[in-house]
Amino acid sequence: MARGRPGKREWSTTAEACKMLKCTRDLLDSLRNDKSILIRDHWVNLTPKSSRATYRYDVPAIIERLAELEEQYSQGNVTKAQKQTARRSA
Repeated sequence: MARGRPGKREWSTTAEACKMLKCTRDLLDSLRNDKSILIRDHWVNLTPKSSRATYRYDVPAIIERLAELEEQYSQGNVTKAQKQTARRSA
């Protein structure tokens, strides 16, 4: 996970993350909402008190997490929501 990775983390905008991950904004929203990716480990909200959130993503950490979820999915050890998300991100 992201905590164990040495060095400075690079945070990408939503558009940049979508491009690098080859996914839609809706999929990133789903990953956040079903807690497949975790705040501070995989994403941050730069404007938590604002009515419109500004997110940044740690794409390498998300890639690691999706690989973990895919492994768990293949073993049948994930929630229904995470299974649906894993299928869409594969």
